[in-house]
Amino acid sequence: MIPYLFLIPSEGRDMNPYAIPLIALPALLAIVAAYLPKKWARMGALALATIVYGYLLCCFVDWAFTHPFNPADSGPRAFAAGFGWIPGLLFVVLPFYWLARGLRFTLKKSRRSHSALQNQDSKQTF
Repeated sequence: MIPYLFLIPSEGRDMNPYAIPLIALPALLAIVAAYLPKKWARMGALALATIVYGYLLCCFVDWAFTHPFNPADSGPRAFAAGFGWIPGLLFVVLPFYWLARGLRFTLKKSRRSHSALQNQDSKQTF
């Protein structure tokens, strides 16, 4: 149920203006959430990213079905309004959050091992 992300405009078709922000804004908020120190702030940022995705998905679907090349249909609009947050949470927000947390952990671990090696080298005098 993930909408097409990047539509290459062909003759008579325009790119949906919500396609890039649909992924970029919630992903950016999820990455920011991964670096917040407090748990309540992280959860709030993840909730905000999910809400932003749901809103942008509604705008994305509305644009797609009010544009002249698609017929008007209320089924996708109803799904986007009711359940649009679920694909956003599962396919955008959580993957970007866990990737950023993994990167943060890896960088922190490498910094610790690097500083431990420097301390060990400084204690050894010849």
